[in-house]
Amino acid sequence: MCGAGLCAFAAGFPVKPLTCYEATFRARVAKGPNVEDSPQLADIVPICACRASVLAVKFAAVQWRFMDAAGKSIPRPKEGASPQTLFSREWKMYRYRFWTPENAARFDLFPINGAKENKAELADVALKEVPPEERNTLNFNGDFSAADDIPWGWQLVGSALFHNVAPGKSSVNTMDGHVNGDLFPVTPGQSVRLTVTASNPIIIGSNHEQTNVRIAFYPSYVTPATKDKVHRVVDPPVSPAGKHVTASHVYRVPDGMQWARISVWHGIAEKIEVREL
Repeated sequence: MCGAGLCAFAAGFPVKPLTCYEATFRARVAKGPNVEDSPQLADIVPICACRASVLAVKFAAVQWRFMDAAGKSIPRPKEGASPQTLFSREWKMYRYRFWTPENAARFDLFPINGAKENKAELADVALKEVPPEERNTLNFNGDFSAADDIPWGWQLVGSALFHNVAPGKSSVNTMDGHVNGDLFPVTPGQSVRLTVTASNPIIIGSNHEQTNVRIAFYPSYVTPATKDKVHRVVDPPVSPAGKHVTASHVYRVPDGMQWARISVWHGIAEKIEVREL
């Protein structure tokens, strides 16, 4: 366990189940591919962002895990947030906001090297509980902007990629892929409102006529990592081709469902929010 200073291994913290936390930490590439030595890497940051299969092989990164009271690792969903990839030799500050699983007792943050010759360094890790008055939505980082190099809280699939459209502002392009968000807790029988700002560029020969958003509900945190049946999946169209719109839809959380997550494809999403009603 470590907090202030350099963390050689993991930084571990006790946590409460079904609680919102924010981790902050500094990290850098001590050895391995980086944008200072190879400026051309800056061009692949939006492409490699949040792709666990790529990152685990090529780049240094910071990974996280949850542990239960018995010290057993809680399986992470296959399609959710990936490691925070590191592209710089300079120390940079990162933050990551998340919900803890229903059986979580500990949160660990640790450096991973990716390739054998790489080395990631992690330092000054802190964790705080986020009270309800400091968060406005059930999901986090809905405008894809809350990160230095990569918008955390999302995982890219296929040829989807992030765009930095302005300082501190990003969008996600899912014309040839899709993006999955982190899990967030919901209450059975409760109504939630999903609001999306998105657009579709007009592409000759493209069959992607609309941005689509899926909200899926699960009975437990680990269900998305298994082959269990996923309940109540709804795919509302958001924007016609060539149009820039904000649309919303209200869903009732099905009985027995405790978690939800958002997926987006076939468009460019700028903002996604889920709020309780």
